[in-house]
Amino acid sequence: MKNKLALWIGLSTTAIILLWTAFAQVVIPFLIKQAYQQESLFPFLNTYLAKSNQSLENILTRWYENTNSGIGVFLFCGLIALLTTRPSFFDKYVRGATPNSLGVIRILICGILLFQSLAFNLVRLSIPHLPEEVRAKMGLMQIFYSLPIGFEKLIENQILLQSFCYLTALILFLGMIGWQTKFMLPLGVLLWFTQAGIIRQYSYFFHTGILPLYLLTLLSFTPCADGLSVDRLQKINRGQVVPNADICAPVYGWSRYACWTVIAAVYVMAGINKIRFGGLLWWNYSNMRAIVYHGTLEDKIGSAFAWDLPRYLTEAPDIFYAFLGISGIILELSYLTVLFSPTARRIVPILGVTLHIGIIFFQKIIFFDLIILQLIFFDLTKISTAIQQKFTIFLDSRSIKNTKQNLSFPLKETTHSFLSFLLIVIPLNILLLAWVFRIECYPFTTWQMFATTNHSGEITYYRTIIHDQSSTVSRINFKDIFGSSVYRYHVRNCFNPKKIQICQKFLDASALNYQEKASPEKTFKQFEIQKWQWNFKFYPQDPQHGEIIARFIYPN
Repeated sequence: MKNKLALWIGLSTTAIILLWTAFAQVVIPFLIKQAYQQESLFPFLNTYLAKSNQSLENILTRWYENTNSGIGVFLFCGLIALLTTRPSFFDKYVRGATPNSLGVIRILICGILLFQSLAFNLVRLSIPHLPEEVRAKMGLMQIFYSLPIGFEKLIENQILLQSFCYLTALILFLGMIGWQTKFMLPLGVLLWFTQAGIIRQYSYFFHTGILPLYLLTLLSFTPCADGLSVDRLQKINRGQVVPNADICAPVYGWSRYACWTVIAAVYVMAGINKIRFGGLLWWNYSNMRAIVYHGTLEDKIGSAFAWDLPRYLTEAPDIFYAFLGISGIILELSYLTVLFSPTARRIVPILGVTLHIGIIFFQKIIFFDLIILQLIFFDLTKISTAIQQKFTIFLDSRSIKNTKQNLSFPLKETTHSFLSFLLIVIPLNILLLAWVFRIECYPFTTWQMFATTNHSGEITYYRTIIHDQSSTVSRINFKDIFGSSVYRYHVRNCFNPKKIQICQKFLDASALNYQEKASPEKTFKQFEIQKWQWNFKFYPQDPQHGEIIARFIYPN
C-alpha cells in the first residue's frame, strides 16, 4: 500500500508539472501577447498590462523565469508529500491528538476573528461616508463587483452594512462554540473575507487578520467539531456515538500539524523575504534605525500610543539595532523548527510573542492575531478539559460515560497518509506559489513585512494637525476620528498632484466624522497635513526629529 501511495504521488506530481509547463509555455504567453495589444477577451488583463512600462519581451522573459520557479514549487511539494506520507514521519513529528486539542484551535481562531470583526466594524469605520474615489481594487474582492448582486448598495447603505457586520460576528461566534460547525466555518470564511476586504479597499492591503483567515479555511476541512462543540453535545443528547475526547487519533494530529505548517510557512517566508527583497544587509543598523524611527514617529494607533521617539532609542548604539535585525530574521526562520521539535514548540512561540510586543513599542503596530495564535503550539489539554466540563455540566454524567465507551475512529494508515497530502501539501503549495510569483492579490500575499531597506540615513513621515474655530491647534490621529488608523496613508496623496482631489474628498469625510465626535466648543476649521523629513545620520540628536518640508492645508 505504501508503494502504491508513493507511486500515486509521483505520477500526480509529474502530471501536474507537465500540465503546468504546457499552460505556462503556451497559454499564458498567448494571453500576454493579446493583452499587451489590448485584444484580450479578459478586460482586467488589458487594463493591467496597459499600465506596464515594460516591453513585451521583458514581460515574457520574466514570465518564463517564473515558469521555472513554478516547476520548482511543484517538485518541492511532491517531495513534501512523499516525506509526510511515510509512517515514520507521523510517529516522530506529527503524532495523534485529541478531539479537544483541535476544538481549542477552532475556538482560538474563531475568537480572534470575532474580536477583529467587532473591532473593525465597517459602520464605526465610516465606510458609508467615505468617497468612492478612495476605494481601490482589492484582489478577489472585485468578483463581488462583477456579479449582478448589487454589492455596491451594501457598502453605501449604513443599515445593511451594520447588519452584515453583526451577521459576520454571529457566524464566527457560532463557529467558535461549534454549532452547525461544518456550515458555520465556511460561511465565516466568506463573510470575514468580505468584511476584511471592504476595509482594505478603503485603506490598504495590511496583513492583520489574513493568517487566521487561512487557518479558518483550513479548519473547514477538518473534524474540528468533534471536540468542545455544541454539535458534540447534541450528538450525546441524541445517544449518537462521538469520538472519545481523551483519546488521541491520527486525523486530529494531522489537522493540528497542518495548522502548525501554515503558521510556520508564513513566518519563514516573511524571514526569507527580508533577504530576498532587502538584501543580505537588511539587518544593518542604518536600516533598522530607519524602521524604528519611522514607526515611532508616524501616527499609527491612536492617542493611547502617541509618544514620540524616546531619547534612549536615538542614543542606543548601532550594535543594538543590528541585533534587533539579526534576531528578528533568525526568529522568523526558526519557526521551521516547530514542525520537528517539541522543545522548539515551547520556546519559539514565546519568543514570537516578545517580537510582536516589541513591534508595538518600536513601530506602533499591533499584531493582536499573531500574538494569540502562538497558543496553538502549546498543549492546552488542561484548559480544554475545563471547557469541556463547563459544556457538559447540564448533561447526564451517565450518558457521557456510555458515550465514551463507544469511541472508535478506525482510520486506515493510508487514510492518515492521504490526509497529510490534503491538509499539508495543498495549502503549502498555494502559499508557495503566491510567494514565488510575488502575488499581492487579496487575500493572497508574499508576506513582505518590512522587507524593503533604507540605508540613506533619512526618513520621511507625516503628521496631521487640526485647527478649530477657537484657534486651538492640536495634533490628531485618524484612529481618533475613524476608530482605526488604517486610513492614514491617504494623506500622502495630498502631496501627489495626480491624487490631490482624492485627498481632499477624504479630508472632507474626515472633517464630518470629526465634527460628529468632537465637543461643541471644538468646531472644525481646517486640517494641516505636515510632511516631515529627518536626516538622522547627520543630526541624530535633533530634538524636533527633522523639519517640515511641505504643508497641505485644507480647506484653504
